[in-house]
Amino acid sequence: MYNPAKNRQYYISLGICPVCKKQKPEQGYKLCKSCRERLNDSNRKSRAKHRIEYNQKMRERRAVIYEYRVVHGICTRCGKAPAVEGHRTCRACHPMFKSDRVGFRINAAQGICYQCGEPSIDGMRLCRRHYRLLTGKEYDD
Repeated sequence: MYNPAKNRQYYISLGICPVCKKQKPEQGYKLCKSCRERLNDSNRKSRAKHRIEYNQKMRERRAVIYEYRVVHGICTRCGKAPAVEGHRTCRACHPMFKSDRVGFRINAAQGICYQCGEPSIDGMRLCRRHYRLLTGKEYDD
């Protein structure tokens, strides 16, 4: 009887690409280069086609993980250590997270782009370059 999982394992054990069943994959890979490229192109097109749905699913998934960590008293940032009492992050993540926010506010108050440290556009937190990269348009004075 035909069993795709067993056939795949069989070809992998022989050192042959289980997709095309012709070429040998490079060391450290299970698929040959041409099959990997085809698969990557297909995945890239699929992700681009369904990006909005995928992003929504990931947002929902992250929200579930966040809630789980809050309920169980685990650090919401790393998910490994217990959270400090009165906070949602562990001892290792809390100072780091706090310093990120403080640095962001200091840079904004000094008129420095929070991305690169270059002078920012008046009244904004970004320089012209990062404004263009993040919004897709030029800043008009």
